[in-house]
Amino acid sequence: MPADFMTSQRLKIRLFLWSFLLVTIGFLLWQNIVPNGHAVYWFKPGQNSWFINSFEPKDRLKQAQQEITVKGDLVYFNLKTPRAFDRVKLTLEYEPEDELIVEVGLLRNKDLWRYEIKPIYNKFINQFYQSGDWGVMESGNTIFLQRQETYSSIKQFLDSNQATETIAVYNYNLPNKQCQKIDETFLFNKQTNYIIANYQVPKLLADNYYVSQLDFDLKSAERDNQSYKFMIRVPGLKDSQTGEIKIRAIKAEVFGKTWRQFFKL
Repeated sequence: MPADFMTSQRLKIRLFLWSFLLVTIGFLLWQNIVPNGHAVYWFKPGQNSWFINSFEPKDRLKQAQQEITVKGDLVYFNLKTPRAFDRVKLTLEYEPEDELIVEVGLLRNKDLWRYEIKPIYNKFINQFYQSGDWGVMESGNTIFLQRQETYSSIKQFLDSNQATETIAVYNYNLPNKQCQKIDETFLFNKQTNYIIANYQVPKLLADNYYVSQLDFDLKSAERDNQSYKFMIRVPGLKDSQTGEIKIRAIKAEVFGKTWRQFFKL
């Protein structure tokens, strides 16, 4: 075999190996630097995820190939990112079984163990919303239901002096009013004609799983060992003997500065 042919083949192999090495290095750098300021990370049971992990405590969880089952109140997980981001949009697919309330929190202060809590599922509000017996108004993340359609807008209701005993609230503060709260201890009162909540009704899928989306500001969140810490709260689910919630996917879409913004180009 001619020597120049062998030399040519060696050069091609070396070129291929160097190209492969450069592409691999470039890919790893892209994953770690995220120069466009946007990335999407997934957790699906049965698949290892470097980005969404550390579900704990283990005695409140049961892991299967298709889903992870939460069997006790307060379960934690980490969102590990190669760099800091400004905000995250979380999407969860879950089946709440017979649970009444499901909420997700982001750790804001680890010394005070303070979480910012946001709701993803409230069985009571979902039932009122879907019953057809209540008028529904929505504005941003605010939902307003009225059994007797007295008000033509949410603003009109907020500006009114409606009697406190006729109002129920969830994740919403009405100044100077001590209204009934729609939490896991809620009992419907026949006097209740108005419900206001900072809540978005989740989307129900054909297989009885729900999809919820939440936005969190990450700029003031705790970030320890490259990780943001989240909590899943299911009040009323106090032990592993009663109730459960199944989670089959968590998607974290993060947004931050681009490399141009970093360097002010």
